[in-house]
Amino acid sequence: MNLRVILHLCWLSINHSQRMIKVKWLLVGALSLLLISLFTLTDDYAGICTKCRTPTPFSHGEERFDISRKEVQAKEEVSVVSPADPTCQGRRIYIYPLPPEFNEEILRRCTTGYPEYCEKWPCVSCDFVENKGFGSKIVRDAASPQPQEEELIKLIPASAWYRTNQFSLEVIFHEKLRSYKCRTTDAGSADAFYIPFYAGIELGFTLFSPHLNVRDEMTQRLMGWLSGNDVWRRQRHEESGWRRNRHFMPLGRIAWDFNRDPLDGGTVKWGNSLLRQRPMANVTTLVLERKFQRNPEIGVPYPTLFHPTSDDELDRWRAAIARHKRRWLVTFVGASNRSFDTEEVREIRVRLTAQCEEERNRDKCRVVECGSGTGAGTRLACEREPEEVVRVLAASVFCLQPRGDSATRKGFFDTILAGCIPVVFSNRTAFEQYPYHLAHTLSLGSSRATPFSVFIPEELILGGG
Repeated sequence: MNLRVILHLCWLSINHSQRMIKVKWLLVGALSLLLISLFTLTDDYAGICTKCRTPTPFSHGEERFDISRKEVQAKEEVSVVSPADPTCQGRRIYIYPLPPEFNEEILRRCTTGYPEYCEKWPCVSCDFVENKGFGSKIVRDAASPQPQEEELIKLIPASAWYRTNQFSLEVIFHEKLRSYKCRTTDAGSADAFYIPFYAGIELGFTLFSPHLNVRDEMTQRLMGWLSGNDVWRRQRHEESGWRRNRHFMPLGRIAWDFNRDPLDGGTVKWGNSLLRQRPMANVTTLVLERKFQRNPEIGVPYPTLFHPTSDDELDRWRAAIARHKRRWLVTFVGASNRSFDTEEVREIRVRLTAQCEEERNRDKCRVVECGSGTGAGTRLACEREPEEVVRVLAASVFCLQPRGDSATRKGFFDTILAGCIPVVFSNRTAFEQYPYHLAHTLSLGSSRATPFSVFIPEELILGGG
């Protein structure tokens, strides 16, 4: 890595380490408590797909789903709790009873357990639907790869760690709100209205289809269902002034994936047109990355692997990363040898990798490439074993977070979880994306950066700095 950058990071680590550590622990605590409040598991759950013994293939045209609604209705009825408690004042949520084709049936189309679907339908792995969207538990046994470097941290408590997919937000929200204590079936008393459409997962099946009508089919079905729903029509008529935007929909992908203009004649080929539909104009969307051209839109952090169910579990992990020895000054986990949307993004990653490799022999910086193959640096199966990424990040003081396919990175939140200090190169990677989570902070290198991070402008890297 460039000597000036190394010296800059060393200076920061010496002069700001104590302040950063305090802020860093506070942030880990704050984000973890947010996840606890929203997504805590209090019971065992066998997984959605385990109930799908007789899968029904998705079909286009006039064919319909052959689905059993009794199971879904029973599940909804059991989990509903009438919010008569005065503590629910202003917090009552009504869940639209969408037909299962908009959520449950989408999960049934996953290849998990039904690999024969790959012969007829697009293959999408949805193993992350286990445990209410948290994914499979991380269990290490004799057959599992074992840490070979003593600096790798042990993930504790083991019961709190899951292989949570970065696109699982829709399932997590839905499962949590099904048992939300202030959920109401009385639309007239509701303060907010939740639309449980698994738009991000569904898009995974059609995103690369050359037929735009195929990508937009489920969107059009949803618009049609809502337009014929009495609750939707009544609430849309009543919403004005402070009562606007009471509808919300989590989307488990970045906003760009849902912003294709349906009237552009096919000039822009990417994604579907969900967020360009007129009925969506006043629906608040919770997205992993905002587009900054649509309001209302709220950026929410990528789901991480750590899901504590108590303050004690959170404190145990905080204590573990506080005392953990960090051998490396700087670490970069990611890919640099593949194509990206812009050559600039790839060039930044290539230069960071090259500079880092120059310092590797002095234990100053290391590169961990995601994927298989040969070449410089360590390699990890980052998607298949995301827990190993957290272990690697926890062995470093600073972790580089350059842009990738989009401005944001799940790795930014993995870095915070590992107690590593993020080094960002674009304000849109985090600080402009998540104002509700990273607001009211000070600067180290940029007016947008925060005390638990370092900001180095992309221009500095591209300019040879």
